[in-house]
Amino acid sequence: MKNFLTDIELFITTVQAGSFTKAADSLDMAKSTLSARISALEKDLGILLLNRTTRKLELTEAGQLYFDKAKFILKEADNLKIELKNFQKEPEGLLSITMTDDFAKDFLSLHLLEFCRTYPHIRFNLHLSQEIDDLIIQHFDLAIRIGEQPDSQLIVRQIAAEFCQLYASPEYLSKIAKITSIADLPQSGYILFKSDFVSTWQLEREGDNFTIPVRGNLMTNSPGMNANLAATGNGIALLPKLVAAKFVQEGKLQTILPNLKSREIPIYAVTTSKLLPEKTRIFIAFLQKKLHS
Repeated sequence: MKNFLTDIELFITTVQAGSFTKAADSLDMAKSTLSARISALEKDLGILLLNRTTRKLELTEAGQLYFDKAKFILKEADNLKIELKNFQKEPEGLLSITMTDDFAKDFLSLHLLEFCRTYPHIRFNLHLSQEIDDLIIQHFDLAIRIGEQPDSQLIVRQIAAEFCQLYASPEYLSKIAKITSIADLPQSGYILFKSDFVSTWQLEREGDNFTIPVRGNLMTNSPGMNANLAATGNGIALLPKLVAAKFVQEGKLQTILPNLKSREIPIYAVTTSKLLPEKTRIFIAFLQKKLHS
């Protein structure tokens, strides 16, 4: 199988063209030569990949499996070529990334200038969304996702872990009874996220687990918005530390019961391939370093 990758490319082109004639024309080779190469591939694999009729070509069950896997292999080979070409030169090009607006505004914006100064030939297209975008259809190089991810064909790398804590503004805390223990937490006045509305929070402290009932009149789908609401005195919010950090530094939020926190929340870098262009690889490494600093 010394012509393995070439045969894969010939097979994929033939399937996508729908006939040997069209595929041969696009490949600028004789139809008989192409047909012979595909037959040799089938013989080498020991299985029929295509059902040949006078009207069209149809994939066998094995052929469909081979076609799906072959496309992935060919893409990986192309990515490897790109990675090797970039290995000895300064990274460059457009890096298209999707992430939540909170992660971008509350974390990435603080560090992006440093990266751009270090790698001035890398350009960015940042797509901010609370939704899970399709990397393949929307042509993203990378997604930064927080929380457990559903099983998929995407490549998921954990680059850090986050946790949430309780926060409120000094103004709000001055108006309620002093909180020195879990029992002192109020029954209402919480700023809630997504489906946590009229629900409970599962928190832990030194290995002990606690279920805390929460009620409130405000609910959003944005941790950043919840942080702003808490900072302006609207109540208590359970916030990722990354999101709350700048408000704490500015004195707009205080941590409540600092030993009480959520379970770790993984932060992932998600790509469509294990083999990455240099621009993507170094950006993931940069994020990982900053998230752990």
